[in-house]
Amino acid sequence: MRTIVLELTKDRADDERGPVSGLQESIDVIAKTRAKSHAKSLEPGQYYSPEQAARLLSVNPESIRRWMRSGRLKGVKAGGYIWRVKGQDLLRFLGE
Repeated sequence: MRTIVLELTKDRADDERGPVSGLQESIDVIAKTRAKSHAKSLEPGQYYSPEQAARLLSVNPESIRRWMRSGRLKGVKAGGYIWRVKGQDLLRFLGE
């Protein structure tokens, strides 16, 4: 998997966001592709914690949080520091 990431970021080395941002974007692409294969277990009306969603999609919980922080994945604040993501929003995100 490491070789794939390096190859994907090689073309973005001169990106104005810098090589670190390009690397993170490539990692996100790989994580999202991997998650799509596990999306069958999601229920559209169910709300999931970042940890539950990550477990169902076989990705790191930090990937879910990063996607919510960046606005790419819609999250709902459930009070204090508690966030939830609706299954329907996860399915929409994975379908992009």
